[in-house]
Amino acid sequence: MATYSVEALKAYFAQQVEEGHLAHAYLLTGGDMTSKRAVMTALAQDYFCADSAGDPRTIRQRIADNQYADIYYLEAQGQTLKVDQVRELKEWLGQSPLEGRGKFAIIEQAERLNASSANALLTVLEEPVDNVYLFLWSPSANLLLPTILSRVQVLHLEAPDRQAQAADWEAHGVLPVHAQILAGFREETVARWTSDYEATQFEQAIKTWNGWYRQLVMGDPMAFVALQTRLKGDLTQQGGLDLADYCLRLTHQLLTKAAAYDFQGHFLTDLAKQGLPSQADLLRVNQLLLEAKQRILANVSPQLALEQCVLRFKMGR
Repeated sequence: MATYSVEALKAYFAQQVEEGHLAHAYLLTGGDMTSKRAVMTALAQDYFCADSAGDPRTIRQRIADNQYADIYYLEAQGQTLKVDQVRELKEWLGQSPLEGRGKFAIIEQAERLNASSANALLTVLEEPVDNVYLFLWSPSANLLLPTILSRVQVLHLEAPDRQAQAADWEAHGVLPVHAQILAGFREETVARWTSDYEATQFEQAIKTWNGWYRQLVMGDPMAFVALQTRLKGDLTQQGGLDLADYCLRLTHQLLTKAAAYDFQGHFLTDLAKQGLPSQADLLRVNQLLLEAKQRILANVSPQLALEQCVLRFKMGR
């Protein structure tokens, strides 16, 4: 499996377009969503501008704005890519191109295919059509069925440069200490938080999360109360996942960086002065937070999932 930087993969695809050697289906792994979108945008611009009678600048801009009729983005509805979505994609692929010389279909989070939708996708992969190209995205090839992997060309993107990302956020007004926090979150979370970033609001959210985490690991029953009061309004599904991810990161720091924290050092040092929980307790917190995430992803109420986390930790001490 070949590994590429974003720019190297753009160059690779540009060469494939120029030589007329694009494969029918690809799986892009690694990287992040921003990296994959950058590669796909460049590839689509190269492909649809080649031999086009239209204005290349207009075509490129419309592709960048996701306004090109022959490019189809398939995203999960909830936690899975459903079979009806794949069937709709297959129907779309069977129609003639409206603007260009072919069609591109991008399946984001392909690891969310369930058994039925994966089988439906296999029928598409097994029946390649000229000038129709599929691009699957996933963090890892190991998350997809072998039958799908056997029908795609796998290309791996390097991990994003977190320091460069943090510098970019700072250039757009994010405080350095907040950029350090953002660097540990999933791309979707970062995009949401940076889109309407306000330093005071962000700082207050982190203080609230730190307060809840302190209560959790110390076995303070107020951790349960906080989920029903000051945290309740923020516990959407995504909000619950964000809180769990943040607390998992704090736990990892306590487990692995007892003498030199590289994340939220002041808070964790202060917490240590109060007497750190035992390693066994931290490992249990870690496991319970992971289980809470799984329940939230299975559409259990985030408040309920995190309340169970608090109660189970308290009872197990």
